[in-house]
Amino acid sequence: MQRTSDPFYGKRCVLRPIRDEDLPHLNEMLRESDFATAAYLYVRSPDRTAETHIRELFIHSEASRLTLGIRTHDDVFAGFHDVELVDYERHRVCAPGLFLRRGYRDQGYGIDARILMADFMFRELNAHRLVGATWAENARSLRQYKKIGAVACGRLRDAVFFNGAHRDLIPWSLSSEQFYAAAGNYLTELRGSE
Repeated sequence: MQRTSDPFYGKRCVLRPIRDEDLPHLNEMLRESDFATAAYLYVRSPDRTAETHIRELFIHSEASRLTLGIRTHDDVFAGFHDVELVDYERHRVCAPGLFLRRGYRDQGYGIDARILMADFMFRELNAHRLVGATWAENARSLRQYKKIGAVACGRLRDAVFFNGAHRDLIPWSLSSEQFYAAAGNYLTELRGSE
């Protein structure tokens, strides 16, 4: 995937490519227990140093993944949002993921970043559909997906074994029509203020 150099400006945050200066913040996020729980699938090799692993994931990632840092308008690192192309050549499907640092949740940064990234995927990447899954107990994430028009596609019971227990996942999907019907007013306001 072609990396973007232009930041995306939202009402509360700015999305821009991850930089070396973001690595200490990402390393700090990896040590947060709730982040580690949500992102355990990212850890591919436990024998790598944290910095090497973070650099590979967020700065030198594979061509099918784009990761953008989420920053406040005051330029404080709040988290990251990534997108992976899943069977993109054939079906134009993207799988986004968002992670916010503690202290930046429930303040509008998450929904702002999700809307900016979904708009980017549909308009710039010409995605047909966005797909993903979230832990069933992650009410915040489920609310945000619903706000942007995503539809839950059932419940995968005991889908993942983590921290000594099986956990349910809620798969979801989102078409461009669903997204623009739900987030169109936000984007119109945002573009009108540019």
